[in-house]
Amino acid sequence: MSNYASYKERLQQLLCDPEGKRYDEATLQEALRLALEVYSRACPRLVDSVLTLAESGCQQQVALPDGMLFVVDVCFPYVANSAQHVRRMPCTFTFDAMALVVTFVGGTEPQTGEQMQVTFAMGHTLQDLDGAAVTSVAEGHATLLVVGAATAALDMRSQALVEAYGARSDTVTLLQQMADRYRLRFDEGMRALAPQRPAMALPRRRGFRLDAWDGA
Repeated sequence: MSNYASYKERLQQLLCDPEGKRYDEATLQEALRLALEVYSRACPRLVDSVLTLAESGCQQQVALPDGMLFVVDVCFPYVANSAQHVRRMPCTFTFDAMALVVTFVGGTEPQTGEQMQVTFAMGHTLQDLDGAAVTSVAEGHATLLVVGAATAALDMRSQALVEAYGARSDTVTLLQQMADRYRLRFDEGMRALAPQRPAMALPRRRGFRLDAWDGA
């Protein structure tokens, strides 16, 4: 599995800077972070969190995991290894500080000891970047991520040169042309991943109703 060092090496090659003379470590790291953020929203990793309810009530709280992008699905009642776990009772949900607040409607009131499963869309990580222990990016998407990072790095460098010299030099023009070529490839890759993206369940208003068809 690739780590930050291997991605960095490929990124430097794509930027025609294998010796690291024009792009410093901070720029390369930030470029990969930016590409990871876009990639994660197009093709997030899914994490299921199963909560055993500590108390009864139509309103339940679920702690939000670090790196969460949005909520994909809320499943109640959840029974492990049983067809019953596909049942989804009507509910709304909102966010309160660092918790997801799920409110069941229509007379449903979960009881102590029952289980609820929440599926979160999570951001991806690169091993050794920002302390990450693993790389979650699919190997088949590695080139696409490097292209996205190259786009970001070129944009940052061209902007820095404009600010330094106050004018569009030939170098700035060349950098922006390279960035545009890579951006086209990256954007095409993101559009290709779009059909694989899970349905977004993040509420756009206070409360988003889920029914038996959501998340199917």
